[in-house]
Amino acid sequence: MTKLVFILPLVLIVVAINFSVNIGFGIYDLHRALQLLCVVFILASCAFSSRVASLVYVIGSQQARAIRALSLFAMIFIGLSIIGASYPIIAAKGGGNDFLLVFAIVILAIHGSNNVGFVYSAVAYFGLAGLLVYYFQFFIGYFAGVVSGTSIEREVLVHHFSNIRFLNHIQVLFFPFIFALSVESDNRLVRNLAVVISILTISILFLLSARAALGSLSIAALVVFVFFKEYRSYIKSFLWVLVVGFLCYLMLLKGIPMFFLGGEGVPVRISLHSSGRWGMWVESLELIRNNWLLGVGVLHYSFVSSSVYAHPHNLILQVGLEYGVAVLTLLALLVIKLSFMLYRKLSRIGSAEVNSYFPFVWSVVAAIGMSMFSGVWVAPLTQLLLVICLAPLIGLLIEDCLRLPSFFELSKHKVGSLFVKVIVIFTVLGLLLLVYPEVKARIEGGAGLDPVRGVQVYSPRFWQEDVWPEK
Repeated sequence: MTKLVFILPLVLIVVAINFSVNIGFGIYDLHRALQLLCVVFILASCAFSSRVASLVYVIGSQQARAIRALSLFAMIFIGLSIIGASYPIIAAKGGGNDFLLVFAIVILAIHGSNNVGFVYSAVAYFGLAGLLVYYFQFFIGYFAGVVSGTSIEREVLVHHFSNIRFLNHIQVLFFPFIFALSVESDNRLVRNLAVVISILTISILFLLSARAALGSLSIAALVVFVFFKEYRSYIKSFLWVLVVGFLCYLMLLKGIPMFFLGGEGVPVRISLHSSGRWGMWVESLELIRNNWLLGVGVLHYSFVSSSVYAHPHNLILQVGLEYGVAVLTLLALLVIKLSFMLYRKLSRIGSAEVNSYFPFVWSVVAAIGMSMFSGVWVAPLTQLLLVICLAPLIGLLIEDCLRLPSFFELSKHKVGSLFVKVIVIFTVLGLLLLVYPEVKARIEGGAGLDPVRGVQVYSPRFWQEDVWPEK
């Protein structure tokens, strides 16, 4: 019965992706459908009654508690991410998304660290179902385009199916979980399906010339395998997936179109151009040199640079440019310190428990590498996955020094339960009221956009008004 916990998430992801196919959206806009669906079942499982969650998921009390904890986190996160990510003009005014990320990580770190095995399984099955449906859609469109001679180029595929950066982020975050499932699952069908999805993920990354994603996954795997002896048994399996995925790319995605379907224009080589990144990085370094103390301000990159992009596609350069070198140095020292603390913590726990953290560590290290080449994580769906990957690891660091009563233990009392419901309801209503004017303005004509450049309009910081470029 406990396996039925995955039925509802599977149904939701299938419905969401099919919904996106029917109305012409790609995975770029999939997060909007997921937001709506998540809010519906989150409200049912978290805001009103624990009985609802138990009836819906048909699971035991311990797992129901884990789901309600995750659901509470997801509701807060997804609701606020509408402000922070989907509507950045509001985030620029209130800084809501920055607060959201910290708050969401703390919430899940406290309530999800004791259920890391469940979180791992939920993310793995969620990714397995989502990528299965998406790849099915992808291959139908790809080979239909090959036959018609219209959709064999990388740019056309990206235009038809997704924003490639968001897709690569999703693949990078999901791959370690699906790979671990392919190695550890006791269910033969699930294990074989996970192997297939892992191979197809590598193949599609090669097809889309996603060098940052492939390099980040490979380097992160090397880092994890070197520092954690418990994971070294996975090296052979990972190398096998890489090789088979590359061969699948050559034969299935390149060979068949070229030699059997008449796709003479199918390029065999992998794109190696920098997509303008090198020029952005050189210019960003020069801007940092001129604004090294306090930076140019958050979200102001597009106004101080000649680039058409909103960020320099490098997290280190972005932090240094927007906040200054001092903040970048302090942040780097903090990350290094926390990384060593986490390594010592993982080294002391048992091998059985550390295996549950394997995909989380791999995903986070790969995400850091990806951020050096692929910019910020702005889509709500990718932010949600990134926070879910980060939070259990942070939970390891704070569990010894932070002992707080469970949110749902507090809600057992009538007063606490009523308080929780009121807070949840008013939070959702407040978010809807706050977002409505922005949504209406966008629908009616793209208010808040620069009419020349088509980018979000932000005001300069008060000490920069005299030197702010007129664009």
